[in-house]
Amino acid sequence: QGFNASNSNFSVDGVKENDMNTGSFLVDGRAGIGSWKDPSVKLIAFFGRANYAFKDRYILTASIRREGSSKFAESNRWGSFPGLSAAWRISEE
Repeated sequence: QGFNASNSNFSVDGVKENDMNTGSFLVDGRAGIGSWKDPSVKLIAFFGRANYAFKDRYILTASIRREGSSKFAESNRWGSFPGLSAAWRISEE
């Protein structure tokens, strides 16, 4: 699956990814925008996140994503992808 966009005749030389709207093709209605998806690929995902803050000083975040995909091996169609982060707000000391 994918997405594409094209534009031209920009008024500036330093074009960034968020400057697509400055080209004349978009203004003229000639910008090329498209997307595609392989219908044989199936995907489902579940996401959960928990946040904990102690005295607004120490912050923990844990997340888990459980994903099933037809792109995974047939014997293992599901995967779990955990994440953990910690922060210390020094200004609250």
